[in-house]
Amino acid sequence: MSKSFFYAAFGILVSSSALRAQVDSGQPALLQLDAAGQTGSGLYSRGHYPMPWYGESGIRQQLKLTDDQYNRMLQAYQPAYTKLGQSLNNKTTNERERDAATNEAYSQFYRNQADAYKNILSPEQQSRYNQLYNQYRGYDALLDPTTRQNLNLNDKQVQQLQSYNTDYLKQMQNWQTMYGQNKDNAVNAYNQAYPQVNNRIGQVLTPDQQRQWSQMTGTQYRFQPFYGYTPTPAAGTK
Repeated sequence: MSKSFFYAAFGILVSSSALRAQVDSGQPALLQLDAAGQTGSGLYSRGHYPMPWYGESGIRQQLKLTDDQYNRMLQAYQPAYTKLGQSLNNKTTNERERDAATNEAYSQFYRNQADAYKNILSPEQQSRYNQLYNQYRGYDALLDPTTRQNLNLNDKQVQQLQSYNTDYLKQMQNWQTMYGQNKDNAVNAYNQAYPQVNNRIGQVLTPDQQRQWSQMTGTQYRFQPFYGYTPTPAAGTK
């Protein structure tokens, strides 16, 4: 996987209507997360922020979440996210050890959420949640050890996906910098470039693996880009 702390997988190309969607629009007030676990911009690698990705109103509709379910999920997400931030605060200078610690931190983060949500979501909701989360994570989901084993990815495929992941990482760094200066330009750049992700995944996977991956991701959802992301203030500003 990428060795950086700035990987973000945001899912499928976003439509203009999705971009205009606002969280909790027309819905009752819900619990809000505080800034615990936030470091700088609040951006950790692999696209996780103080506000979880499923907070987007369209995703909540996809999952048919009740307000009670959503609030319970937030209550479980908060400590998991805080613990993730603490685990990622790794001071070791050894790259291999740091990478191993990072991967383990995310594995624990994913397990904590899965354990909590299985007691909140119905089987149908859990199935769709898993599909959407695979879409959202993108390369990260494919490079997950469990997914690699289920799809029987060979070493060459893994290396290719890691290379594409690194390229995407660099793009995301540029888009995030751009987002802090001009949000519309960043969104446009993202929309123009993101289809390449699915194209590359299709090039790496065999036809049989593509069918399996399609089942693991389900009907494609158009995620709102940069949802939950707060740019780091420029030097000298408040």
